[in-house]
Amino acid sequence: MRVGTYAAYITVSVLWLFLELSLAEHVFATLFLSGIIINILSMVFVSYKPAYHKYLFMINIALLTYMGFTIPTQLAIIYSVVLMVSIVLYLVLIGAMDALSLAISMLLIYISYIIERIIIKSSAINSLTIIVNSIGVNGELFVTVLSWYLSLFIILIVLIITIYLLAGRIMT
Repeated sequence: MRVGTYAAYITVSVLWLFLELSLAEHVFATLFLSGIIINILSMVFVSYKPAYHKYLFMINIALLTYMGFTIPTQLAIIYSVVLMVSIVLYLVLIGAMDALSLAISMLLIYISYIIERIIIKSSAINSLTIIVNSIGVNGELFVTVLSWYLSLFIILIVLIITIYLLAGRIMT
C-alpha cells in the first residue's frame, strides 16, 4: 500500500471520527461510541495491515450508513452529504477517481440535493409521510431517504436518455 493511500484512509477516518463525535450529542451515544471505537480500531489495524484498507473502508461505510438512520431528521441531509463527499474524497485521494470525475460527482451530489428538496415538498410525499407515521416508523426520515433515492433515480434516467440521444446523433 502506498503512503498516499494510507494517508487518504486516515484522513477520511478522522473526518468520519469528527462526524461521529459531533452527532453523538444528538442521538444514541452508545451507537456512536461503538462507531467511534470501530473507526479508531480500523485506523490502528490499517497501520499494521495496510492491505485491508478497502475492506475496513466498506465496513465503516456500512456502519455510518446504519447510523444515518438513527439521527434526527433535521441532520439527515447534512449527514448524507458529508458521507457522500467523504467517500468521493477517499476515492480521489487513493487515485481511483480523477479530477473530472470528482467535479462530476460533486455536481451530481448537488443536483440530487436540489431534486430531493423538491420531492420532499410535494403533496404525494406528504401523504406518504402520514401513512408511514401511522405504521410506527419515523416518517420524516423514511421520506428523506426515499426522496434521496428518487432523486438519484431521476438523475440516472436523465443521464441514460442523454447518452441515448447523443449516441443516436453520433451514429447518424
